Amino acid sequence: AKKNKKVRLVIDARRSNCWFSKPKHVKLCTGASLAELKLPAGEVLHVSHFDIENAFYTFQLPPSLRCFFGCPSVWAADLGISVLNGVPLGPGVRLHPRLRVLPMGFSHALWVCQEVHRKILIKAGMLDSHMVCDREAPPSLDPWAYTVYVDNAIFFGTDKQEVRDKMERARAAVEAAGLPTHEVQHCEGSAEVLGWEILSEGIVRPKPSRAWRVILSIDWMLSQPKVTISDLDKLIGYCTFIGLIS
Repeated sequence: AKKNKKVRLVIDARRSNCWFSKPKHVKLCTGASLAELKLPAGEVLHVSHFDIENAFYTFQLPPSLRCFFGCPSVWAADLGISVLNGVPLGPGVRLHPRLRVLPMGFSHALWVCQEVHRKILIKAGMLDSHMVCDREAPPSLDPWAYTVYVDNAIFFGTDKQEVRDKMERARAAVEAAGLPTHEVQHCEGSAEVLGWEILSEGIVRPKPSRAWRVILSIDWMLSQPKVTISDLDKLIGYCTFIGLIS
């Protein structure tokens, strides 16, 4: 589920992915890269950020790729469709719906979303040299820096107005590209971004809810005579995320 308690739609595209090459590596901001940021003495950290709403599903698939993402056939009558593209359909006709949007579950979807978002911001004047990214030298927070994390754009810095202005410029560019945004937030001193807490005293740590999820999951798993592969897979995922701080 998403943080607003809505259901996240993930497509089982394993068979579709077999038709495509291995996706390119995606370099993102991690807890470790956030922890490497240095706030000058006496300065206050300012953070502004926004999300692309329903990110993957606001991107259209090129028509040439839609044939790879077909769904099982259904009766036209069950969909209430009697005419399609001007052609009458009888009650015994079966239709094969297919996706026209970028599905979460497609092996290249993450890279596409990240690159499109990043390039929109670069075109709007956000330089790569200001970007916070894993295994890259941390940019200066004086006056501002930023990161793109798939559907999230986050701006940090010592200059409150500069940080907000850059965020609003980026958001306007994303909206102009036809991608709706939401969850605009401004923080001062401390902030919560990408599942991490950045505290005013310079500490970066997992959100308490994430940390407790790992602790309680480990306690529960140790109390069980046996666990499923699915449960173990989830726990490893939670632990891996927290391990990205090191």
